Amino acid sequence: MGSKEGEGGSKAVIGSTPVVLSASSSRLSNGNDGPPMRDPLMATGGTKPMTQRGKQYHHVTLTEPPLYFTPVGKRWSLDILAVSNNSVRAELNDMYYIVQSMSKRRLDLSHDDIDDFYVWFEVFNFFLQGVFELQEQAIFSIIDQRVTLQSTLSPEGRRDFRNAITYELKKIDEYQPRVQTKPPGEVLPQLVTFVDSVVPRLLRYYRVMEKHVPPLIEENFEIEEKSMFDDLTMRLIAGQQDPHWFFILYQRGEPRKKMRKEMRVTFFRLKNIFVRYAWKRSYVKMKARVKDVHFDIVREFWRRWREAKLEVDEEEAQAEQQLFAADNVQRDAIRQYLDIEQSDDEDDDDSLDDLQEEKRGSKVVDLPHVVEPGPSTKG
Repeated sequence: MGSKEGEGGSKAVIGSTPVVLSASSSRLSNGNDGPPMRDPLMATGGTKPMTQRGKQYHHVTLTEPPLYFTPVGKRWSLDILAVSNNSVRAELNDMYYIVQSMSKRRLDLSHDDIDDFYVWFEVFNFFLQGVFELQEQAIFSIIDQRVTLQSTLSPEGRRDFRNAITYELKKIDEYQPRVQTKPPGEVLPQLVTFVDSVVPRLLRYYRVMEKHVPPLIEENFEIEEKSMFDDLTMRLIAGQQDPHWFFILYQRGEPRKKMRKEMRVTFFRLKNIFVRYAWKRSYVKMKARVKDVHFDIVREFWRRWREAKLEVDEEEAQAEQQLFAADNVQRDAIRQYLDIEQSDDEDDDDSLDDLQEEKRGSKVVDLPHVVEPGPSTKG
């Protein structure tokens, strides 16, 4: 990605803005201002799905790795890395949410789902590349002057890792023209494969970085020098031709509301007072744009996921009622059959009892002697 000189002689972090953020049309207009969240209706109740959609909904196609934030504010050397790493983790969390939403609705997936994913992905891809460059210029360029990092964290190792991740992300991007000619349900497995090839490697890289770099920072830097890293980071972000969208996403890595506010104050003060007001207005405008084509897409996938869950629950309930009705019919038929059998057995028992009683109570009756008429006898 290209770069240009920013304020104070610092190189810019990102050379261009994602197309979807420079466009004027709205991508989504669902009006949902709620935050992205995990599906509140995910509980299965421990019952076995009975419908095809129910089986697909409860089928696990993607195992989400640990995406928890690294704590911020407890170790100054770790904070230098944690905010930028956490900002990417926040994006990865959204990525998994989108893909999980599609996986649960695979039988009902549409091309709108795939298109929305790629709109979201464009912003994510630009942001990740920007974070790579930001960490190189604001963090590692300083550390490399005092410390010799080894293996994956060496300058060559970092470059190779970034190239490898970029290569995998390029696969996702280049797959887009082919999705329109395929059923959405056939596109999804390939997207899942792409995600699984990128995210775990990226998270392992961050864990290695956060484990080995902070001790070296503490050995070779003073705590007062942390401000040097922070100031350079903000200057590099602000030095872009269009820095607001990147800064909006970058703030997600700071979980403390008070510190996010301080970051914004520092960010706006980097401009002189004559242009600061106009800069704030452009920031607010870009914030709405990022919400429209990035954050709201995640919320839309949450809405679709929730509606699909409600529909699955309704279908499962209807299937269960039909099953119970069929069971009742079967039980009634069996009960009726058993009643008939029992009635027949009772009739047979009564007949046998009558026969036995008849045998015990019968008497021999002498029939009257009848003399057959014959020829008369004369004396």
